Amino acid sequence: MGHIKSQSILASANGWSTAQKWRKLFDRLPEHEHSMTHKKCYLAWRELERRLEESSGVDMLHDDRILSEAHKWKQILARIIHVVVLFGERGLHFRGSSQRIGDIHNGNFFMIQFYASM
Repeated sequence: MGHIKSQSILASANGWSTAQKWRKLFDRLPEHEHSMTHKKCYLAWRELERRLEESSGVDMLHDDRILSEAHKWKQILARIIHVVVLFGERGLHFRGSSQRIGDIHNGNFFMIQFYASM
């Protein structure tokens, strides 16, 4: 293998400008593929892919947290929808004279949500 460049023009901040011909890009690709920047990024990408397939590493812990948060909020939304449907079926009013949680005059909706969250 020949000389390995540390920085390719394709990996630079400016990248490949539109003023340059796209046909000439094809000639520069091998140079980019042999650059250290490309090799480091490729190895980091393959390592991430391997960890995701094995379900190991910080990425999967973060993914599990996201899934559990999504599940929690879906349950909260379903609970709110059930309360709205119940009030609509029974013709109950939602609001009271106060919007403070825990106040006796805050209405049926806040009261149900308060007790459902306990």
